[in-house]
Amino acid sequence: MSDKEIGFAWSGLSPTVRHALLEDPHGVIPAEYVPELVHSGGSVYASYWVASEEGPDGFRLSPSKADLIALLKEKMDRWWTDLPEHVRNVVTARKGRKIPQEHKGAIQNPNLVGGVLQTSAGGAEPTYFALAPFACDYVEWAASRSQ
Repeated sequence: MSDKEIGFAWSGLSPTVRHALLEDPHGVIPAEYVPELVHSGGSVYASYWVASEEGPDGFRLSPSKADLIALLKEKMDRWWTDLPEHVRNVVTARKGRKIPQEHKGAIQNPNLVGGVLQTSAGGAEPTYFALAPFACDYVEWAASRSQ
C-alpha cells in the first residue's frame, strides 16, 4: 500500500495521527491533527446546521478516504486474527520490521495490506523481512490496544 494508493501522504503523518485514523477512520479528528492531514494531501470537512447555536462537532476525513482506511483496516484485522499467537508476538516485538525469515510463510496472507518487503542482514540470502508501512502502523496500533 503506497501513499499514492491511499490518496495522500500516509507515511508523512505522525504515528499519533495514523493511529487515530486507524482507531476510527470515520470518527472526529482532533483539531490539532487537521493541519498535518491537510498538509499531507488529506481532505477533511466539518459540517453543522447554520441555524444551530453550536458549531461543528469536529473535523472528519473525507468519506472516500475514511472508507478506504476502514477497508484496509478490516483486511488487516482478519490478517491479525489469523496469525498464530507466537508469530503475532514476534511481529509485535519487532513492530513489523526485521522479522526473521522463518516466519514469512505464516505471515503472507491475502489480507496483509502491502505484503512483505525483503531486507537483508548483509549476507547473500535475506535473513529478515519487513511489513509494508501501512501494515507496520497497524501492528503498532493493534499492540497498543492490547496493552
